[in-house]
Amino acid sequence: MPKLKSYRCTACGEGCHHERQRQPIPMSEHATDTSEGSPARVAILSDVHGNLPAFEAVLADIKSVGVDQIWNLGDLVGYGAQPDECVALAREACDLCLIGNHDLVVIDKLKIDDFSANAATAALWTRDHIKPETRDYLATLSPKDESRDIKLYHASPRDPVWEYVLSTGLADACIEAMPGRMAAVGHSH
Repeated sequence: MPKLKSYRCTACGEGCHHERQRQPIPMSEHATDTSEGSPARVAILSDVHGNLPAFEAVLADIKSVGVDQIWNLGDLVGYGAQPDECVALAREACDLCLIGNHDLVVIDKLKIDDFSANAATAALWTRDHIKPETRDYLATLSPKDESRDIKLYHASPRDPVWEYVLSTGLADACIEAMPGRMAAVGHSH
């Protein structure tokens, strides 16, 4: 069995084996002249993929830190077995939700053939199991929101549904294509 790599903990300076443990980092206050009426502290999350325990853990962490708003950049469903619960929780907890490619295929807005075998299997299962109100809510969402100072996209400014931003070259091209100077994307995990 391979030995776990030892890391220096940023909180205590000791060698720790809990490298996946989140260390709370206090957030500084933003100067009022930089926020221009926008919320000063926003939690941005994405790609829940029907994983309710993970979603609840992230929201609990967000609550412990305290933010002004929570924005979800899409893919509430897909893979995980609790899509209805994740969508209901997002409706309740998130101030903004976008739709992602996995959400779109579940409501028949994308072709299933465009997905990998595992993703297609998950999408078909989700289609067969989600409630009508989940489907109806997802249908109200958009894959982008450019109405704010921070432009929001499920995937990218060039293709808000599909494009993965996985290199600095792609990031540069997306920056050139987007309106404004700040953006947040999901999808690329």
